Amino acid sequence: EKQDKMIRIRYSNSAEFGNLRRELKDAVCNKNEQGVCCPNPTSENIDETERTCIANHTCQKIAKCPIFKEKHNKFKIAQPQSAEYKNLKQELKDGICNKKERAVCCPPIKSSPSPPQFCQSSEREKSKPDYLPRLGCCGIPLIHSGSIVGGSDTRPGEFPFAALLGFVIKEYVGTSNGREIYNYKTQWSCGGTLINQWYVLAAAHCQGNSEETTISKVRLGEWSVVGYGKEEKTGEHPAEQDFDIAKDDITVHEDFEKVLGRKFTNIVNDITLVK
Repeated sequence: EKQDKMIRIRYSNSAEFGNLRRELKDAVCNKNEQGVCCPNPTSENIDETERTCIANHTCQKIAKCPIFKEKHNKFKIAQPQSAEYKNLKQELKDGICNKKERAVCCPPIKSSPSPPQFCQSSEREKSKPDYLPRLGCCGIPLIHSGSIVGGSDTRPGEFPFAALLGFVIKEYVGTSNGREIYNYKTQWSCGGTLINQWYVLAAAHCQGNSEETTISKVRLGEWSVVGYGKEEKTGEHPAEQDFDIAKDDITVHEDFEKVLGRKFTNIVNDITLVK
């Protein structure tokens, strides 16, 4: 925010410009990593009336503790008689540090690493179909993944480059006035990786074995395809994006093939680009 303000008034030669420049310079704590001293947005600690939080944990309101909210969301969909349900219930109960303020013991929130300076490309360059990020400049999560109870589930936004690929299927519903009624829905069948603003990289075998199973849909921004995570929309992340894919938008490796062996089938050059 300070940097943006300094850029806006850079030609004014005002005292404010000089002060902002000095503040920004003094805030640098690691030039190589482009690190700066930043105030903690969750530094407003609540009095610990119920219990004392362990080291490195602070008593924060639930709204300011994403890891606690994540556990609570998982608790709401767990089977009531399962061990996971009981463990989560106990952890949530033990985490309360101030009932009146609805506050819990919250671990420190780690910030995600920023891309190195040489990764910064112009929007014009990134919009070209043949643009590819440099090594070390892609695959950087937007948020810290945090700790997950009882598994290795991801958090929404942790892997924003993940894509879903699928095709449309027709389901018979019934008849009405002598006419057959069908529903059309997308069957997600494969995953891919967004490599620039134009293309998703995927496996060639995702095309399926018939015209009906040819890739015709791509979705970006989805977190789960089985329901978990959809119960509560926090508004912290953009909505999913769906794209219609035509046959001409798919480029399969020219030497993709299935080599039949005595015991198994080997797939070679299993790669495709989806525009």
